[in-house]
Order: sequence, then C-alpha cells, then structure tokens
Amino acid sequence: MMLRKRIQRFAAAFLAALLLAASVPLAAFSADADLTIGSYAELKAFADAVNGGDGFEGKTVLLTADISLGGESSPWTPIGASGTPFKGSFDGGGHIVSGLYINTTASNQGLFGYLSGGTVRNCIVQGSVASSGGYLAGVVGYNARGTIENCMSTVDVTGSGGSFVHYYGGIAGYSNGTVSGCVNAGSVTATGGSACGGVVGCNFGGTVTDCYNKSAISNPGSHVGGVVGQSRSGAKVENCYNVGAVSGKTNVGAVVGQDQNTGAANVYYLEGSADYGVGSTSDASGVRTAAELRAASFAETLGSAFAADADALNDGYPVLVWQVPVPDLVIGSYEELKAFADAVNDGDDYADKLVRLDVNVELGGESNPWTPIGTSSDPFRGTFDGNYHVVSGLYIASGSSVGFFGCINGGTVKNLVVDGSVTGSSNVAAVVGKLTGGTLENCGSRASVSGGNGVAGVVGYANGSYAVSGCFNAGAVTGTGYVGGVAGWTYSAGTVENCCNTGTVTGPSTVGGFKRAAVALTNCFNAGAVVATQPSFGSPSNIGPVAGVTTGSVDNCYYLPYDGTNSNGYGTEAAAITAAMLGEAFADGDALPVLRWVSKISADEPVYPAFVEGTELSAQLAAYIREAVESKKKQSGVTGTLLGNPDYMSGASSTATDWMALAMGRFGYRPVGGDYTPLIDDGDGYAAYLEAMRTYIETTYAENDGVLHSVKATEWHRAVVAIAALGGDPEAFGVYNGAPIDLIADGSYACALEKGPGGQGINGWIWGLIALDTGMYTVPADAKYTRETFITEILKMQLTDGVNGNAYGGWVLGGYGSSSDVDITAMAIQALAPYYNDDTVYTYVNTAAGTTVSKTVRQCVDEALDRLGSMMNASAGFSSWNTNNAESIAQVIVALCALGIDPAADERFVTADGQTLLDGLLRFRVSDGGFCHVLGGGWNSMANDQATYALVAYWRLENGMRALYDMRGDWTAETREAIDAAIAAIDALPTPDDAGYKAALKSACAVFEAVPADERRYVDNYATLAAGIELVGGREALDTDEAYIVSISVTRRPDKTRYYEGDAFDPTGMVVTALYSDGRQETVADYRLAVRSSLTLSDDRVYVLYKALKASVEIEVREKMPWDGEGTEEEPYLIRTADDLVDLWKYVSEKKLDTAGLCFRMTQDINMKNISDWRGIADNVAAGFRGHFDGAGYAVWNLNGSTYNVCGLFGKLGDGALIGAGSVITKDVPDGEMGIARGRQKNLPRKSV
Repeated sequence: MMLRKRIQRFAAAFLAALLLAASVPLAAFSADADLTIGSYAELKAFADAVNGGDGFEGKTVLLTADISLGGESSPWTPIGASGTPFKGSFDGGGHIVSGLYINTTASNQGLFGYLSGGTVRNCIVQGSVASSGGYLAGVVGYNARGTIENCMSTVDVTGSGGSFVHYYGGIAGYSNGTVSGCVNAGSVTATGGSACGGVVGCNFGGTVTDCYNKSAISNPGSHVGGVVGQSRSGAKVENCYNVGAVSGKTNVGAVVGQDQNTGAANVYYLEGSADYGVGSTSDASGVRTAAELRAASFAETLGSAFAADADALNDGYPVLVWQVPVPDLVIGSYEELKAFADAVNDGDDYADKLVRLDVNVELGGESNPWTPIGTSSDPFRGTFDGNYHVVSGLYIASGSSVGFFGCINGGTVKNLVVDGSVTGSSNVAAVVGKLTGGTLENCGSRASVSGGNGVAGVVGYANGSYAVSGCFNAGAVTGTGYVGGVAGWTYSAGTVENCCNTGTVTGPSTVGGFKRAAVALTNCFNAGAVVATQPSFGSPSNIGPVAGVTTGSVDNCYYLPYDGTNSNGYGTEAAAITAAMLGEAFADGDALPVLRWVSKISADEPVYPAFVEGTELSAQLAAYIREAVESKKKQSGVTGTLLGNPDYMSGASSTATDWMALAMGRFGYRPVGGDYTPLIDDGDGYAAYLEAMRTYIETTYAENDGVLHSVKATEWHRAVVAIAALGGDPEAFGVYNGAPIDLIADGSYACALEKGPGGQGINGWIWGLIALDTGMYTVPADAKYTRETFITEILKMQLTDGVNGNAYGGWVLGGYGSSSDVDITAMAIQALAPYYNDDTVYTYVNTAAGTTVSKTVRQCVDEALDRLGSMMNASAGFSSWNTNNAESIAQVIVALCALGIDPAADERFVTADGQTLLDGLLRFRVSDGGFCHVLGGGWNSMANDQATYALVAYWRLENGMRALYDMRGDWTAETREAIDAAIAAIDALPTPDDAGYKAALKSACAVFEAVPADERRYVDNYATLAAGIELVGGREALDTDEAYIVSISVTRRPDKTRYYEGDAFDPTGMVVTALYSDGRQETVADYRLAVRSSLTLSDDRVYVLYKALKASVEIEVREKMPWDGEGTEEEPYLIRTADDLVDLWKYVSEKKLDTAGLCFRMTQDINMKNISDWRGIADNVAAGFRGHFDGAGYAVWNLNGSTYNVCGLFGKLGDGALIGAGSVITKDVPDGEMGIARGRQKNLPRKSV
C-alpha cells in the first residue's frame, strides 16, 4: 500500500511539472499538423476514424490540450485495431490524457490498440486498463514496427489471461518496433501467468532504450521484468533502469525477465527490487544502492537522454531530459531576482509559468530592505523553484503579509531556504506571508521572525485548499497570536505534513501553530522551545508544543519533553524522535531527524547585489563620481579603459594620474565573503595601471640608486596611496637589487632623504603618516622616524590663530606662518584622524608660540575644525591663496569623512541659509560632470581628481565603509559588532545630572576598550565619552563619589548684547555659574566662548563652553547703518545731511529695510538743491515707511525731481508711521502739496509718542 502511495505521489508531482512543460510552443514538438485535437469529442472522432479504416498514414495528429476521457463512466475504445491500425504520427504535445478506463475481454488494449509503422510521442496517459485478452498497456497495446517515444504512463494495467503470449506492459504490451525515452509509473499486474514488463511486456526483435520504471510489476508465473518481461529474436534493451518492486516465479529480473539474446546493455536496478537484473541469466551486475542511483553522476552513466533529478520530481532518481521542466525564467543574479519581484508586484502573476533560482542570493540585509514578492492585489500564481538554493540577508522591517514572498494565490514555492530578519504586523513569515490555495514544498527558514497575528518561520497565514509539506523552521519566531514555528494561522481545508521546527516560538496566545477547520497535521515534530508570554490582559492560552489549537486532525506528530504546557494535548511526547517514527520524508541526523532534501541545500558562495546604494544621498554621490570619471576620460581623449590607456599610463606614479586612480580604486565594495569589486568598470585598467606603476618605480630605483625622488618624500607617499587603493602591496612592490621594494619603509619610517620626510615641511609629515596608515603598517621600534614622530611633528606646527576661545587653529604650507591654510589644515586632520579617539597626550614645543604644549590629537583636531569652520564663506566654500576654489572644499570633505563626521550634519560647515559643503563643491561642476578650479575657469584636471576622491570619501562614509585612506580589508563580524556595541553604549549614556552617570561612563569605557585599538577611530561618538570622563574629573574619578559639574548656565547677561555686523563679542559683565552633582553652585571663570571673531547678521547667540558642557546667551546683530545713533527712541538715527536722506531712501526702497519701530531725528535744516532727482522715501515699498521721523523743527527744502516719481519727502507711509509730533499716518498717502509729506491723513485714532 505504501508503494502505491509513493507511486501516486511521484506521478502527481511529475505530471504537474509536465503541465508546465506543455506551455512550450507546439512547434517545439511537431511540424504543422494535419489534424489538431483539443477536446474529448475531437479525440473520440479521431479514434472512430481510425477504427473505421482511416490509418492516417503519412499524416500528423497533434494534441493541443489536456483531455479527460471520463473514467469508468465512459469506457474507452482504443485507437486502432489489428485490422484497422494507426499508421500516422500522433504527437501528444506534452499533454495529459486522463480518465482512461478499459475493462474488457478483448486484446490490443490501451489508449492506442494497434500501431503499425506509425509513431506515438510526447503523450502522458492516466487511468486503468484490465482485460483477460492479450497485449495490454497504458499507451499502445500492440506496436507493430512502430515508434513510441517520450511517453509516460501512470495507468494501472491488469491482465488476467492465462496464455503465455498475453503480454502486458506499461507503455506497450507487445513491441517489435522502437520504444525510447519512456517512463512507466503505473502498476502492471498479471493474474494469469502471462509475461509482463514495466515498459514493454514482450520486446520481440525490437529495441527498448532510455527508459525506466518506477512501479510494482508482479506475475505469479514467469517472464517478469521491471523494464521488459521478455526480450527475444535479436531484441535490445539499453540504457534503462528500474526502481520498482518486481515479483514472480521464474525468469524474474529487475530489468529484463527473460533475455534470449543477451541484448541487455547498460541497465541498472535498485538493490532489493529483485534478485537479478536479468532473470534468465542470473545477472546481478547492474545492482545499485539508492544513493548510487540518486547520485548526479549516475545520470551521465545512463547517457545523454537522462538528467539528474534537480527538481525532485522522481525521488532523486534520474529523469529523462524531456521530463525536466523548461523554466520560463532562470534567475542567476540579485538583479534578476529583483526584476522578477518587481514584475510580480507590477501585475505579472506568472500563472502557469516556472521560475527557477540557479544561485544562492544574498539580499543585503538591513542596508537593502526587501520588498516582498506578491501583494494582495497582485499575488504570485506561478511556480517558483528555489532549486535547493538559499536566499540570505532578507530584511523586512514592517508591513502586513510580508516575507520573501508576500502573497501567493494558487502558486507554488519549493526547494528554497530563507535566512534573515522579518518584522511585520500580521501574516508574517520568512518564506511566504500569506498563502491562499497554493503549495509550499521543501522550504526552510533560518530567519528570525516577529510580528502580531499569524506569524511563523515558513508561512504566516494559509487559507483555501493549500498544502505545506517537507518544510522546516530553525529560526526564532515571536508574535502576539497564532504563532507557529512552521505555520502560524492555518485556516480551512489544507494539509501540513512532513514538517519540523527546531526554533524558539514565543507568544501569549495560540502558540505552537494554529490549525482550524479541516486542517490535517501529519508526520511532524517539534524540538524547539515554546515560550508563553504574558498577554496585555488575561493569561496565556492555547499553548502547545505541536499546535496551539485545531479543529482538524493531528496524526503521527511528536515533540520532545519541555517545561511548558500543552493546553490542548496535541501530539505525542517522546524522549527521542527518529526518522522511522515519522516516515520516508525524514532521515536520521546527528541528534534529530532531518528532512531528506536538506542534504541537497546548496553550499555555494552567494551572489550579491551589484551594489545597492543605501540612501538617496549615496546614489547621488555615486552618480557624481561616475560623471566625473567620464569627464576625465573625455577631457583626456580616452575611450574604453581610462587607467589602462597607454597615454594615461605614461603618467603613472605622478600627480597627473595617481589621484584619479585613488578615486576609482576606492569607489568599490567587498560583498560578504566576496572579492573587492570596483564600481567603475575599467576593464583591465586597474591591473594595467598597477603594472605601469611597478615598471616606473623599478626603473626609477634602478636609475637613481634606490631613490624615487631626490627631495620629495611625498613621491613615495602618493605612490603608496595609489598602489594600496588598487589592491597592490606597498611593502613589496617591484624589485630592486634582487629584493622587494618597500615603499612604506623607504618613504616613511626609514626615509633615506637627507632631510627626511620633513624636507618638504609639514607636507612630508602629513603624507608620510597617511601612507603609514593606509594599512596601519608596523613601524620597527628602532625606526629612524617612529609613528609618534610623524604625529608630533604635525602637532607642533599648529598655528596660534584659534577661534571660539581656542589658543590654536590650523596649519599652513611649509609649517610656519600666522594664518591657517584650508588645504593644509584639512590634510593634517586627514593624517591625524586615526588617532582622534586615542587619549595619548603628546608633549612638544609649539613652533608658533614657542611654548611647551601637552595635548591629545583630539584636542588639536577640534581646534583645527573650529578654525576651518570659521574660514567657510557664505557659499559653503573656502579660499586658499586668495582663491575660492574646488580643491579646498574637497580636502575639507575628506577630512570630515576621515573623522566620521557627516559634512552635512556639522553646523560649523553649514551656512546660515542651509548650504552644505557638497552644495559648495557642486557649484564647481562643469557641463560634462567634471570640475573646474575656480568658477568660470573651465575644466581642470587637479580639481576634477580631488573633487572625485572627495565624493568617494563622502560616499564611503554614507555607506558605512572604511575611510578613504584606510585601505585595510573589511571588518570581521566580531570587530564590526564591537564597534557597534561601543557606539550604542555611548549613545545610551544618561545626562550628567543622572545619579548613575559615572557608572554608565565606566561601563561604556569597558565596551569601548573591547574594540581593537586600531579600529577605535570608527567609534564616531567617542568624543562624547571622553568629554564625560573629563567632566567628572578623569578615569580615576569614575570610582569615587566626588562631585562634578553637571551643567552651566549664564546667570547674568553681558553688559552689551546688541551689536553691529563686524563687531567683536564683549563678555564684560557676564556671569557663568556651574551646578555640581551635589547641588552646590559656583561661578566659573575659565570658560571658553564659541563665537566668530567678527559677528555676522546670522549670529543670534553666543555659546559658552566649559569642558563638555554648553550654555548660551542671546545677542542681536544688526547691519551697520550709515547714520549715527542706535535707531531707538532714546538714541535715534541722526539725519544731518542730504546724503543721510538719500541713504534713508536707499535703505528703505532698495535694501528693503524694515522701518517698523525705528526712530530717526533731524539735527539741522537740510538743503536738497544738489540732489537732482529726488524720489520720496518708500515710494516703491508696499508696506510704506513705518518708522518714527522727528523733524525736530528743522526744514527740508529744494526737493527737486524730473520724473513722475517725484513726490514729497516720503512717497508712502504705512501702519505705525509717525511723522513729526503726535500725528499717525497710515497706509497710502496719494496726492497733495509738496512738503515734508505728500498726502492726507486718514481719520484714524491718534497715537501718542
């Protein structure tokens, strides 16, 4: 009985695949047909015509649809008889003829009764044939020198005739023709002793090749074979195998019962199916174990007609090539998978189509959230075959009906494993969120899944006539209701069989799985923990290790002992669970049974997204980078590869070409487990450029006695940067005197130049340190120039032009001067960036001040950042050497990114109107996407190169990669976790006034110190931790109860808070008070001010800094007016001359000065005779003049004008205007006499002054 079920399951799965194959264009099966058949009536008419004497000789008949013959209620009369045989060509087109029913005493029975010289191909037949007559089969009863090819029978054939010559077979009862490429999956049974075979009963002088049998073949007599019962008269049986059970009395063979001609060759059979392969010769040479038959190589042994069972259609045994479903879509990359998902979500449901995944795919995790395949309005309806591949990196953060697939309606997903993280509201799972009337077969989840209702590893919600089989969950699943390991909310008449869960399942209600209505749960086990949590009200309910609750059936299901409850008693507790308890879908594993198909899961390296830009900004930056590279090619006259172009390579190891090599080399990514991949496709250019550099360096060393340049150490440093960016090894790059050239040693710590790296001033120290740190190379303890030397030499050249209360500022070219240079300051920060989070205190004599200084790198860099911020202009740019240029902006961007600072997020580098450094840099873009040095100056090579690598630095920061000049390999998972943990610990620090502040600081210190020392630079918020430690009094104070300052405030405002643009802030009179953790307050004197040296109109407050604390005081900065006074009632602006009145007109009418509340007073009579064309004040201002103008008894005369604009002293007065004493003039003042004001008063309430 189990064997019969196994056969039926195979047939069902196999026939489903063949239905897909039927979608192949008919021309693939046959040439133009003389007759096409698409219905039962047409097939019956064809049969009647043949049986009426039309043999269709020389004609082709094509079946164009699946046809049901009606079964027992409609017995079938075979096509063709001995007197009226079929002689033409019948092409089944891959379609199924089902419902064949024959129960008779006649001979020559089957879909076709008698075939004479004709052909039957590409046909699948289902049903039953029974007769006491001879020559019975599912496809052709009697094949007289005809051809039967690529056919399949699942027909149960039963012959009860007593004669030896009553031959029975699955495909043909008798054949003296050709039978090839055929499969039998129906039983063949003889009750009267006649010879029978799985494919052919008697092969009389014919050939049977490339066939196999899956079914049980039985005969109480003799001549019983799994493929052929009897083979005689020169007949051949080749390239065949049998896995069906064969039983009989004599001449019983697993392949051939009796072989009179020893014509069986390359034939095999399953161990135990019969004693011998060929019964008559007792030949057992073809016996094989199931594992041997299922091996992929065995299909090759059988020949080219066979293929390995990659689709699990045949229980792992080889299938014929024609049986392998031809996918409508084969997915071989992330991009193809994404395109498929988009197509489904755009309305292509893939109904009746097969999609096959041919690779493991990494989706990208949190940086690349996945959009589920299929929605409630656009579900997937086709078949998706994962082909035993793994989809990893699945990340979904929210939504309903979510998973790798969102919604499936009537479709199938099989042979797929999913890993990642999925969170949603309802109908949430790793594989399929919502399944309606479809099939999930051989699917597994290793993902963590969480949600609300209907949450599981494999399918969140299943409804309709669905089937879930052979599935497993190994991930954690958490929900609030209807939570299961494999299936969450399963509703209606579906089945769940041969499934298992080993993950932890957690929830307050209906946990373990939810089965309802007629759901059948069969042959399943749970070995994972089932955890009941407390619901928002009431108590946990319906908690079970197998099912939470069901009104269906639970058969042969087990669970291991566990501490939780089994509310409804489903399943059987077992101390140990074995495969034998569960059935043939399982095999015994190390500790628990495993599904047999799990051994087929692909272990290949996954393919990755080509590169998924994580943010909109990342995509914008990438576009700018690509356009700048294309601009370089265009301006260089290069097509194809840039770095590999011979003319371009002629500049290798020079400033003309190395900087673009740096940019292109660092614009790339390394997928997890994969190789570094540049995002600019430059062909072999990267390798070619490296080789050109090697040639240049070897040649130069040979010509100059091992020296790359006689003066410039930066020649080594730039070469190191370019080589490392392109994947070369600067410590062994080329050969000189038989030894590898070590550019790191020669240019940095063992520099052979007479003046060492500092021969070029600060430049040599900066770039020497950058070169050393491209790989954080080890410097020998006895090195001529240690790493500390490079750091100290840079620090000691810091200038004394600090801002915001800082004594020190930036750096300048050469190292000596009085005013910081943008480019050199930015480059110094780039070099010092790896040490920003290092608390080492360096002591040195500052060359500008001549004093001994002890500071950390962080303190120096913070001062320099303040200085750089003060140098930024209103267009988010910088001037270097009195030139506003692109390169200076580029260097500042690289510096900030090296520190992990987002250039758009640091207020020091954002203008008052919101412009960022990126905005400033993009102002220098030219029409082809390249960059110019100065605005309007045209494309410039150096500007283009530096802008490009600055954009790359920003792009790398945006994508969470190593800094531009840190060219080590990617972080290990452990290091990345340590960095993230440190950042999280610092972000979680409470405010200083929290009672647990010191303890939190100490804990965060421990987490920070767990990060490898040379990776701590990437804890981008460490400055917050360091400031907190400084605030409480240092590391030693963390273990004391000593009070510390928790906040500061300005308790008395400074005497002066109103300023004009360009004034300096004066703190005189300001009092700053500190609040301590023990509640006391004290005045602070050694605070610092964060304020510009010259105030601007955008300044509205001044920040007061003390250690890590900050307070502020509001100020008012006004534009400097051309009149004396303050514009207040007490100190009005004084109008003394005609020019003062002209200025008043200009400020109101042209500069749109808001005059509301401003006061003006004349100090003497004013003669306007020299003002030739006077226009009234506010003549073109909609709101009019709204201030107070006091003539103080003085006169204005000789107002002259030559245009229609001439009017009185005031052209227009607005609300609140006060002219003279006690008169309120409002809004429009039209016609009137020329005088102090031209107009009439409106009858409005008078307003006193």
